[in-house]
Amino acid sequence: MCVFAVSVLAASTASAQKKPAKPAAAKATRYGALAVDRKQGFVYGWAYDQPSRAEASEFARNECSKRNGNCTVVVEFSGEGCASYHTISAEDGSAYGWGTATTQGAAEARSLQECNAFSDGKASCGNHVWACNSKDVAPFKVLREDAVKAKPAKTDCLVQYELNVVDGNDDWKDRYLSPLYRLAAADCPATAKTQFHSFYYGNDNGRINEGETNIERKDPARQAKGKALALAFSEWATGKRPLDGGLHFRPTASVTTTVASDENQSYLTEHVGQSDSDRVHGICVAYAPPGIEPVATYGADRCQRWVR
Repeated sequence: MCVFAVSVLAASTASAQKKPAKPAAAKATRYGALAVDRKQGFVYGWAYDQPSRAEASEFARNECSKRNGNCTVVVEFSGEGCASYHTISAEDGSAYGWGTATTQGAAEARSLQECNAFSDGKASCGNHVWACNSKDVAPFKVLREDAVKAKPAKTDCLVQYELNVVDGNDDWKDRYLSPLYRLAAADCPATAKTQFHSFYYGNDNGRINEGETNIERKDPARQAKGKALALAFSEWATGKRPLDGGLHFRPTASVTTTVASDENQSYLTEHVGQSDSDRVHGICVAYAPPGIEPVATYGADRCQRWVR
């Protein structure tokens, strides 16, 4: 028993004299980012292997801006991992998708899935780029990954553009509407709770006609958004002509906005491609809110011809 006790004591003493192991050196962290123009999905910018998150985001945004894009950072990641980006061709529209993962293949699978869902099978997501940080760095971590397409919410609004068609005597003949766009709350102009709210703007040989209708409450910031939407639409419409011969557009263009209720959505979608007299002409205005990615678009399938 004594020998056993001494043996244990000797072992304990030897153990106590061992030097503690040095901790493993921390691996460096590298950062990547993706910036895109949500209106022009084929405009994008990448960053990888950057020394900080801020530098990665700035680099990606700058690369995207070089392509004349209105760019937003949508993905940020760090460590040993990848991000991937798929788009459809520019002539087919602006659907896209992105994804992140620890491997290039897994990231590609996610971005392709997102792009296919966005395009709804109407175009092929054949354009593809990817970026990975170097290996043997810190473990992979997703720092930011925005939703590719926003989901409908009760706080959304509905927006629709309108041009009135008149004859040489300025008598009303018809109207052309855009498809109906559902916008996220952050992009919405002022809206009336119980009725439609319109902003209008026109420049008739230097005579400015602008304003809004159905005002329920004052909200200067949101009113400014509505006025900006009407002004941009009016400038786009300048020089455009109706598809019906011998007619022209009134110089005042308008944009209608309201809350995104099922009733309002159904009513406004039903009037796409037809006049107030319910005459179906299938003509639509090929215009959408500039620099804004709609949550959803309704009624485009009712359009057979477009004013572009």
